[in-house]
Amino acid sequence: MDSKKDFRVIVVCGAKKRGKSTFIKIKLVSGYKGNLFINDVNNEYGDKGVVLPFKEFIARSMKQWRTLNIFEDATIYLSNKGDSEELKHLMVLARHRANTIVFVFHSLQSIPSYILTQSDLLVLFKTTENVGLIKNKFKYNVDILRAFVDVNNKTEPYARVFVTLHP
Repeated sequence: MDSKKDFRVIVVCGAKKRGKSTFIKIKLVSGYKGNLFINDVNNEYGDKGVVLPFKEFIARSMKQWRTLNIFEDATIYLSNKGDSEELKHLMVLARHRANTIVFVFHSLQSIPSYILTQSDLLVLFKTTENVGLIKNKFKYNVDILRAFVDVNNKTEPYARVFVTLHP
């Protein structure tokens, strides 16, 4: 990751057991000087995380300043939820309050477009998704398509590619 760039909204995506949470722990959580607020549905972060109902996590996150907010397994929260306005507001607040928000997904297809639109960085690990479906969804985003092909062609099981979404 580019340490000089101030990423406020980060999407981490990849199949299960590809190193997403380990990457976040090493690159973001370890040594973080501000507040940590992690909705840890899979108990990946031990005593550093909490498990709250989605609306409560959003409400608490909106009150935070200089905080690293991690939505572990965000797909669980965003499937069939009508909470896009709250999340959009939270992503805007992140920029004004020096917060960083990290959304973790297991598939590119499950990432809502409004989250990618507001995100600064995509960290893409290998996925098991259908190439045709990904090409259709991201036909207008050459950088994401290229990253998807690149990472899935790598032989290392924990390979990852970084895509700056809004330079």
